[in-house]
Amino acid sequence: VDKWGAGRYQPKTKLIERLMINTGISKVLFLREEYGDGQGAFVYSKRNKYEGNWKDGLRDGFGVHTLPDRSKYVGQHKKGQRHGKGTEILKNGEKYSGNWKDGTREGKGIYTWPSGSKYVGEFKNWDLNGHGTFSFPDGGKYVGEFKDGEHHGIGVHTESDGDRYEGQWKNGMPHGKGIHTQTNNDVYEGQWLKGSKHGQGIYTMKDLGEYEGQWRNSDMEGQGTLTFHNGYYITGIWKEGSPLLGTARWPNGNQYEGEFKSWAWNGQGKFSVPSGHHIIGEFKQYEPWKTIEYDKNGVVVGKVVDGVQTIKNSSQITPKLEIDN
Repeated sequence: VDKWGAGRYQPKTKLIERLMINTGISKVLFLREEYGDGQGAFVYSKRNKYEGNWKDGLRDGFGVHTLPDRSKYVGQHKKGQRHGKGTEILKNGEKYSGNWKDGTREGKGIYTWPSGSKYVGEFKNWDLNGHGTFSFPDGGKYVGEFKDGEHHGIGVHTESDGDRYEGQWKNGMPHGKGIHTQTNNDVYEGQWLKGSKHGQGIYTMKDLGEYEGQWRNSDMEGQGTLTFHNGYYITGIWKEGSPLLGTARWPNGNQYEGEFKSWAWNGQGKFSVPSGHHIIGEFKQYEPWKTIEYDKNGVVVGKVVDGVQTIKNSSQITPKLEIDN
């Protein structure tokens, strides 16, 4: 049984001689399979019986084949194999109706599961292969290409709540280029790897702004820029979803360049304002820790050691920390 619940059956034509009995469809019961010609029945073994049309000792034409595993096939045959239109009903309630070729599901067909799942599309080598639509019990749906029972190729997967992915798939997971639209209308467009955002991509957040850059394992990681709706942005190197080393700039021209940790200024950096006034040194949680402050002419006007201001001057500047103003 594959991941979609599709049962496997390889027909076996074991020649077993049986005594004459009454059948529900045919008046003729062949004692040996090779005697089959026209319409009749043959019992292969207990619970393994075929009733229908024969030709030269082989199942050929319309017939009903009941199997020992309590599955049943009703449909066309050719030279002893399922071939043409037919329906297979499995013991567990799964059902396939569609085309068959040389004993296997191949061509257009419909497969249903007791759970409520349903596939309508192409089959090959027994499995979901080609283009089709898979409907889930909760209302979700995938429309696109399949390979060996998995989403594979180009397709659109829509969840019942509206969450949607459109793009490339590989082995059942987003892989390649794709667009993911969340229920809150946040959108990611870019590269995917084995189900994760990975590579170059743009993430548009309706209530915040937009990140454009590199991703790894669905986190912002590598070179990238996050621009907020008010014009404030952070650009530089990102790791595990937060800035590591880069530049933060406000619409009024204020700017911080340096190290970050957990989104805050942490480490060596420089804060400056458009006039040229600036602070250089070590910052902790946005605050100057071991820094020297210079005016626009390069004159020292302030100094901080272990978070304590040691030189005070009326021209001292205070870093602008609010990103939403």
